[in-house]
Amino acid sequence: MLSCQRGAKSIPVRRQVKRGTYTTARLWTRALLVACATVTLALRPPLAAQEPTPGTTAGSGIAVGETDMIEDEAAFLARCREETLRAQPSAASRVGNHCSVQWRKATAAAPMAEAILALALPEGSTPPSREEARARLPMVQWSSDGTDGIWHELSVHLPDTGSEISFYWQQQGSEAPYNVVDALRVRGAKIRTLGCPQYPGASMGREKVMHAAPVDGTPFTLTVYSRPAPIGIALGIYAVDVDFSDATPDLAALREGRYPGGGGRAFAVDPTGWVTDCPDPE
Repeated sequence: MLSCQRGAKSIPVRRQVKRGTYTTARLWTRALLVACATVTLALRPPLAAQEPTPGTTAGSGIAVGETDMIEDEAAFLARCREETLRAQPSAASRVGNHCSVQWRKATAAAPMAEAILALALPEGSTPPSREEARARLPMVQWSSDGTDGIWHELSVHLPDTGSEISFYWQQQGSEAPYNVVDALRVRGAKIRTLGCPQYPGASMGREKVMHAAPVDGTPFTLTVYSRPAPIGIALGIYAVDVDFSDATPDLAALREGRYPGGGGRAFAVDPTGWVTDCPDPE
Protein backbone atom coordinates (compact mmCIF):
# COMPACT_ATOMS: atom_id res chain seq x y z
CA MET A 1 0.00 0.00 0.00
CA LEU A 2 1.22 3.50 -0.74
CA SER A 3 2.10 5.69 2.20
CA CYS A 4 2.52 9.45 2.41
CA GLN A 5 4.85 9.47 5.39
CA ARG A 6 7.99 7.86 6.76
CA GLY A 7 8.13 8.75 10.43
CA ALA A 8 7.69 12.51 10.59
CA LYS A 9 8.85 13.04 7.05
CA SER A 10 6.85 13.04 3.85
CA ILE A 11 8.08 10.73 1.09
CA PRO A 12 7.91 12.39 -2.38
CA VAL A 13 5.15 10.68 -4.32
CA ARG A 14 7.36 10.43 -7.42
CA ARG A 15 9.34 7.63 -5.79
CA GLN A 16 6.16 5.63 -5.51
CA VAL A 17 5.20 6.45 -9.09
CA LYS A 18 8.57 5.30 -10.42
CA ARG A 19 8.11 1.93 -8.76
CA GLY A 20 5.16 1.47 -11.08
CA THR A 21 2.49 1.39 -8.35
CA TYR A 22 0.46 4.15 -10.00
CA THR A 23 -1.44 2.68 -12.92
CA THR A 24 -4.52 3.77 -14.78
CA ALA A 25 -6.26 0.58 -13.66
CA ARG A 26 -6.07 1.51 -9.96
CA LEU A 27 -8.13 4.64 -9.54
CA TRP A 28 -7.92 4.53 -5.75
CA THR A 29 -4.20 5.21 -6.06
CA ARG A 30 -4.90 8.46 -7.92
CA ALA A 31 -7.04 9.67 -5.02
CA LEU A 32 -4.32 8.75 -2.53
CA LEU A 33 -1.67 10.60 -4.54
CA VAL A 34 -3.80 13.76 -4.45
CA ALA A 35 -4.12 13.34 -0.69
CA CYS A 36 -0.36 12.82 -0.38
CA ALA A 37 0.28 16.04 -2.26
CA THR A 38 -1.91 17.90 0.22
CA VAL A 39 -0.19 16.29 3.19
CA THR A 40 3.26 17.12 1.78
CA LEU A 41 2.38 20.79 1.47
CA ALA A 42 0.82 20.86 4.94
CA LEU A 43 3.90 19.34 6.58
CA ARG A 44 6.31 21.89 5.17
CA PRO A 45 7.72 24.57 7.49
CA PRO A 46 7.13 28.27 6.77
CA LEU A 47 8.77 29.40 3.55
CA ALA A 48 10.88 32.05 5.25
CA ALA A 49 12.85 29.37 7.09
CA GLN A 50 14.10 28.01 3.74
CA GLU A 51 15.25 31.24 2.12
CA PRO A 52 19.00 32.03 2.06
CA THR A 53 20.62 35.36 2.48
CA PRO A 54 20.78 37.07 -0.93
CA GLY A 55 23.84 35.94 -2.87
CA THR A 56 24.69 33.01 -0.62
CA THR A 57 23.08 29.85 0.63
CA ALA A 58 21.81 29.79 4.18
CA GLY A 59 23.98 28.00 6.70
CA SER A 60 27.09 27.78 4.60
CA GLY A 61 29.18 30.55 2.98
CA ILE A 62 28.90 28.65 -0.30
CA ALA A 63 27.23 30.73 -2.95
CA VAL A 64 24.94 28.81 -5.24
CA GLY A 65 25.77 31.69 -7.49
CA GLU A 66 24.32 33.91 -10.03
CA THR A 67 25.65 32.49 -13.26
CA ASP A 68 26.32 35.05 -15.98
CA MET A 69 23.42 35.07 -18.42
CA ILE A 70 24.10 35.13 -22.14
CA GLU A 71 20.54 36.24 -22.94
CA ASP A 72 18.36 38.91 -21.38
CA GLU A 73 14.58 38.93 -21.78
CA ALA A 74 14.62 40.76 -25.12
CA ALA A 75 17.18 38.36 -26.64
CA PHE A 76 15.31 35.34 -25.30
CA LEU A 77 11.99 36.52 -26.73
CA ALA A 78 13.57 37.22 -30.12
CA ARG A 79 15.16 33.76 -30.27
CA CYS A 80 11.97 32.09 -29.05
CA ARG A 81 9.88 33.81 -31.69
CA GLU A 82 12.32 32.90 -34.47
CA GLU A 83 12.59 29.24 -33.40
CA THR A 84 8.85 28.86 -32.85
CA LEU A 85 7.87 30.35 -36.20
CA ARG A 86 10.51 28.30 -38.02
CA ALA A 87 9.01 25.13 -36.54
CA GLN A 88 5.36 26.29 -36.73
CA PRO A 89 4.77 29.04 -39.31
CA SER A 90 1.05 29.02 -38.46
CA ALA A 91 1.77 30.12 -34.87
CA ALA A 92 2.23 33.81 -35.72
CA SER A 93 -0.89 34.92 -33.86
CA ARG A 94 0.08 33.29 -30.59
CA VAL A 95 3.89 33.28 -30.64
CA GLY A 96 4.18 36.46 -28.57
CA ASN A 97 2.17 35.06 -25.67
CA HIS A 98 3.86 31.67 -25.93
CA CYS A 99 7.34 33.15 -25.66
CA SER A 100 6.36 35.45 -22.79
CA VAL A 101 5.07 32.44 -20.87
CA GLN A 102 8.28 30.52 -21.56
CA TRP A 103 10.36 33.43 -20.27
CA ARG A 104 8.32 33.54 -17.04
CA LYS A 105 8.77 29.79 -16.62
CA ALA A 106 12.52 30.04 -17.27
CA THR A 107 12.74 32.81 -14.67
CA ALA A 108 10.83 30.68 -12.15
CA ALA A 109 13.23 27.78 -12.83
CA ALA A 110 16.33 29.94 -12.27
CA PRO A 111 16.98 28.66 -8.70
CA MET A 112 16.74 25.07 -9.95
CA ALA A 113 19.16 25.81 -12.79
CA GLU A 114 21.60 27.49 -10.40
CA ALA A 115 21.44 24.49 -8.06
CA ILE A 116 22.21 22.11 -10.94
CA LEU A 117 25.14 24.26 -12.09
CA ALA A 118 26.45 24.42 -8.51
CA LEU A 119 26.87 20.63 -8.63
CA ALA A 120 28.44 20.60 -12.12
CA LEU A 121 32.02 20.92 -10.86
CA PRO A 122 34.89 21.84 -13.21
CA GLU A 123 35.73 19.14 -15.75
CA GLY A 124 38.08 16.53 -14.36
CA SER A 125 36.72 16.92 -10.83
CA THR A 126 35.36 13.99 -8.87
CA PRO A 127 31.57 14.18 -8.56
CA PRO A 128 30.59 15.46 -5.10
CA SER A 129 29.57 13.07 -2.39
CA ARG A 130 26.04 13.34 -1.04
CA GLU A 131 27.37 15.27 1.95
CA GLU A 132 29.21 17.68 -0.35
CA ALA A 133 26.12 18.08 -2.52
CA ARG A 134 24.03 18.89 0.55
CA ALA A 135 26.63 21.43 1.66
CA ARG A 136 26.32 23.17 -1.70
CA LEU A 137 22.53 23.26 -1.41
CA PRO A 138 21.80 24.16 2.23
CA MET A 139 18.78 26.21 1.19
CA VAL A 140 17.01 22.83 0.82
CA GLN A 141 15.39 21.57 4.02
CA TRP A 142 16.84 18.07 4.09
CA SER A 143 15.47 15.03 5.88
CA SER A 144 17.54 13.59 8.72
CA ASP A 145 19.12 10.99 6.41
CA GLY A 146 19.96 13.62 3.80
CA THR A 147 18.18 11.78 1.00
CA ASP A 148 15.04 13.86 0.52
CA GLY A 149 14.32 17.53 0.93
CA ILE A 150 11.83 20.32 0.36
CA TRP A 151 12.69 23.59 -1.37
CA HIS A 152 9.80 25.97 -1.90
CA GLU A 153 7.37 24.07 -4.17
CA LEU A 154 9.90 21.36 -5.07
CA SER A 155 10.71 17.97 -3.61
CA VAL A 156 14.44 17.21 -3.94
CA HIS A 157 16.06 13.78 -3.91
CA LEU A 158 19.73 12.80 -3.63
CA PRO A 159 20.79 9.17 -4.09
CA ASP A 160 23.62 7.54 -2.14
CA THR A 161 26.21 9.46 -4.15
CA GLY A 162 26.18 13.13 -5.07
CA SER A 163 26.47 12.34 -8.78
CA GLU A 164 22.69 12.61 -9.28
CA ILE A 165 19.91 14.91 -8.14
CA SER A 166 16.19 15.04 -8.83
CA PHE A 167 13.59 17.78 -8.49
CA TYR A 168 9.88 17.08 -8.47
CA TRP A 169 6.80 19.33 -8.53
CA GLN A 170 3.16 18.39 -8.53
CA GLN A 171 -0.10 20.25 -8.09
CA GLN A 172 -3.66 19.19 -8.61
CA GLY A 173 -5.33 20.58 -11.72
CA SER A 174 -2.32 22.68 -12.74
CA GLU A 175 0.38 23.21 -15.35
CA ALA A 176 4.00 23.37 -14.23
CA PRO A 177 5.38 26.90 -13.75
CA TYR A 178 8.95 25.86 -14.69
CA ASN A 179 11.15 25.73 -17.80
CA VAL A 180 14.51 24.51 -16.56
CA VAL A 181 15.83 23.78 -20.06
CA ASP A 182 15.67 27.42 -21.09
CA ALA A 183 16.85 28.51 -17.64
CA LEU A 184 20.04 26.54 -18.34
CA ARG A 185 20.29 27.79 -21.93
CA VAL A 186 20.22 31.46 -20.95
CA ARG A 187 23.07 30.66 -18.53
CA GLY A 188 25.21 29.40 -21.40
CA ALA A 189 24.61 25.65 -21.19
CA LYS A 190 24.67 23.93 -24.57
CA ILE A 191 21.75 21.51 -24.75
CA ARG A 192 21.73 18.54 -27.14
CA THR A 193 18.81 16.12 -27.41
CA LEU A 194 19.61 12.44 -26.84
CA GLY A 195 16.11 11.07 -27.28
CA CYS A 196 12.43 11.42 -26.48
CA PRO A 197 10.12 8.53 -25.53
CA GLN A 198 6.74 8.52 -27.23
CA TYR A 199 3.76 7.69 -25.03
CA PRO A 200 0.38 6.41 -26.27
CA GLY A 201 -1.54 9.59 -25.39
CA ALA A 202 -0.85 13.31 -24.98
CA SER A 203 -2.34 13.21 -21.47
CA MET A 204 0.56 10.96 -20.41
CA GLY A 205 2.99 13.86 -20.67
CA ARG A 206 6.17 14.64 -22.54
CA GLU A 207 9.72 13.54 -21.67
CA LYS A 208 13.08 14.56 -23.11
CA VAL A 209 16.59 13.26 -22.36
CA MET A 210 19.42 15.71 -23.07
CA HIS A 211 23.16 16.22 -22.83
CA ALA A 212 23.99 19.56 -21.23
CA ALA A 213 27.41 21.22 -21.32
CA PRO A 214 27.71 24.22 -18.98
CA VAL A 215 30.13 27.06 -19.70
CA ASP A 216 32.47 26.09 -16.86
CA GLY A 217 31.57 22.71 -15.48
CA THR A 218 31.22 18.99 -16.07
CA PRO A 219 28.70 18.03 -18.78
CA PHE A 220 25.71 16.13 -17.45
CA THR A 221 22.69 14.17 -18.60
CA LEU A 222 19.39 15.94 -18.02
CA THR A 223 15.91 14.43 -18.20
CA VAL A 224 12.79 16.57 -17.99
CA TYR A 225 9.28 15.12 -17.77
CA SER A 226 6.22 17.35 -17.80
CA ARG A 227 2.52 16.60 -17.70
CA PRO A 228 -0.08 19.35 -17.38
CA ALA A 229 -3.09 18.07 -15.47
CA PRO A 230 -5.50 16.75 -18.13
CA ILE A 231 -8.51 17.11 -15.78
CA GLY A 232 -9.14 19.03 -12.59
CA ILE A 233 -8.72 16.07 -10.23
CA ALA A 234 -5.45 14.95 -11.83
CA LEU A 235 -1.97 16.09 -10.85
CA GLY A 236 0.15 18.37 -12.97
CA ILE A 237 3.72 17.02 -12.81
CA TYR A 238 7.19 18.41 -13.54
CA ALA A 239 10.22 16.21 -12.89
CA VAL A 240 13.90 16.99 -13.48
CA ASP A 241 16.59 14.30 -13.12
CA VAL A 242 20.30 15.03 -13.50
CA ASP A 243 23.28 12.65 -13.69
CA PHE A 244 26.76 14.21 -13.41
CA SER A 245 28.65 10.98 -14.13
CA ASP A 246 30.50 10.43 -17.41
CA ALA A 247 28.01 7.91 -18.74
CA THR A 248 25.99 9.56 -21.53
CA PRO A 249 23.27 7.06 -22.51
CA ASP A 250 23.01 5.95 -26.12
CA LEU A 251 19.73 5.06 -27.81
CA ALA A 252 19.95 1.43 -26.69
CA ALA A 253 20.35 2.54 -23.06
CA LEU A 254 17.43 4.93 -23.43
CA ARG A 255 15.20 2.17 -24.74
CA GLU A 256 16.13 0.03 -21.74
CA GLY A 257 15.32 2.86 -19.30
CA ARG A 258 18.96 3.38 -18.31
CA TYR A 259 18.97 7.17 -18.04
CA PRO A 260 18.30 9.62 -15.19
CA GLY A 261 14.71 9.19 -14.08
CA GLY A 262 14.21 6.39 -16.59
CA GLY A 263 11.28 4.05 -16.25
CA GLY A 264 7.97 4.48 -14.51
CA ARG A 265 6.91 7.69 -16.23
CA ALA A 266 3.42 8.25 -17.63
CA PHE A 267 1.69 6.01 -15.07
CA ALA A 268 4.36 3.33 -15.57
CA VAL A 269 3.25 2.82 -19.18
CA ASP A 270 6.12 1.84 -21.46
CA PRO A 271 6.84 4.18 -24.37
CA THR A 272 5.75 3.03 -27.80
CA GLY A 273 9.06 4.15 -29.32
CA TRP A 274 11.81 6.78 -29.28
CA VAL A 275 12.58 9.74 -31.52
CA THR A 276 15.83 11.67 -31.77
CA ASP A 277 14.31 15.11 -31.20
CA CYS A 278 11.16 16.70 -29.84
CA PRO A 279 9.91 19.99 -28.36
CA ASP A 280 10.99 20.85 -24.84
CA PRO A 281 8.58 19.60 -22.15
CA GLU A 282 6.27 22.37 -20.95
